[in-house]
Amino acid sequence: MNAANALRNAWFRFWPWLDRHSVRLLVLLLLLFVLVFSLAAVRKVQLFRVGFDVALIHQAVWNTTQGRFLETHAYDFTDNLLGTDSFFMAAWLAPFYALVPSVYTLLVLQMVIVALGAVPLYLLARERLGPALGLLTAGLYLAYLPVQYGSLYEIRFRMMAMTWLCFLLYFVEKRRYWAALPFLFLALSCRLDTVVAVAMVGLYALLRRRRWALGLTLILAAVGWYLAMNHWILPHYSTRSGYMFADHYLPLGNSPAEILHTALRDPLLVLQVMFTPRKLGYLFQLGLPLLFLPLLHLPSLICLLPLLLLNLLSNRTIQTDIYHHYQGLLVPFLLVGLIHSWAWLARWGPREEGGTGRRKPRPPKGRFWFRLSLQDRRRAIGLALLLLSVLSNLFYYNPLPPLLLDRPPARTRMALALIERIPPGSPVAASNLLAPHVPVRRDIFLLPGGDFHYAYKPEERADYILLDLQSERGAEEAALLAQLLAGPDWRVEARQDDYVLLARAR
Repeated sequence: MNAANALRNAWFRFWPWLDRHSVRLLVLLLLLFVLVFSLAAVRKVQLFRVGFDVALIHQAVWNTTQGRFLETHAYDFTDNLLGTDSFFMAAWLAPFYALVPSVYTLLVLQMVIVALGAVPLYLLARERLGPALGLLTAGLYLAYLPVQYGSLYEIRFRMMAMTWLCFLLYFVEKRRYWAALPFLFLALSCRLDTVVAVAMVGLYALLRRRRWALGLTLILAAVGWYLAMNHWILPHYSTRSGYMFADHYLPLGNSPAEILHTALRDPLLVLQVMFTPRKLGYLFQLGLPLLFLPLLHLPSLICLLPLLLLNLLSNRTIQTDIYHHYQGLLVPFLLVGLIHSWAWLARWGPREEGGTGRRKPRPPKGRFWFRLSLQDRRRAIGLALLLLSVLSNLFYYNPLPPLLLDRPPARTRMALALIERIPPGSPVAASNLLAPHVPVRRDIFLLPGGDFHYAYKPEERADYILLDLQSERGAEEAALLAQLLAGPDWRVEARQDDYVLLARAR
């Protein structure tokens, strides 16, 4: 009995201690996340598990620091990153990158930005649930697998937009409209599809706060940015017509208008595309760690649905799983909906009488939930969420152990030895997993050519070619090697294992 009383007393002392120290613990939690996930991101590079997109973003940021604003030659249809999407965020990172010019700097910056997304969620939850549960909310965000996997999936501006949207939603909740403007600017700087998320924040302001001026301003800003990108910025930098990523929805159409027409003409086809067994499993993975509570908050659920449709309508499998970066725009609405639903569900039952410290009469015995105080109900929901978060990380595999514990394959040392033989500044075409390890330069291309909009004939623009015959596209690279060596323009500079370095014959 004494042990039970001691445990009970410790339990009641624990929560006030968390309340008093929640800010300090939040800072420690954020620092721990940045440290561990930065280390994991660096290890992922060292393990040769990141692809060409890392080299592409690194090249564009480096070129910006050299006075060539977001320049890249990886495509045939543009020589600027803005010819592909609204990637202004890469330019905003350039001053920080210039302090320590390294691809690792960009990875650490991404972790810092992702971690900061916990701050507005903590502040909102602190007001609705109390400081201790605000801290728990921040922990749930950082432990949410779409956040963890997305932040480790190369350099992704959609994950940075996630943080700016969290701040934007918080300042809408607080009616601090001028404070929201910088985060509106940052969110729209990340990707073109963030215009949908920003418009949904505007709709949220209308539904939640009835603030017509703010809501309409956000919606008009999103529409205006979409029109500016499609009718001015993209055509200015690109010779390609239309939005580059529109073909993700090809079964339904190649533009928003065509997709809408298909939805009206053949709604059954749309439903078949959206609700396959695999996509239903994806929805379950999204909702389970959050106890499906975001479904109970109508304003955030309404705003979430268009963003969810962008994923469910896509023909790309990586857009409907929790192991890539495509959930970044969903997370702010999911977590804000979680906080409000959490607070609402805890109030379901008798409440303490304001200012008296007394409670309303107890309900009949056996109604355990109603016999708990309001704060105990909040804590009970929090513990259930914590348990589900832990189980999700175990069942769906946390990304950290394989990155922190695995060792680089022995053959990667051979690849690095070949890369050292490439003269600085020489144009290089490299295999997907090798490109991030080539020292940054003005011209770098992906081999084999033509993959996902990249240059179709990179070998015609490079002076050196680096191949990996054991890669996922090793057969294509072997065919390209045979083709190049059959002509007079290329020679083998060096070869180790199935890594081959070709140099242009002089």
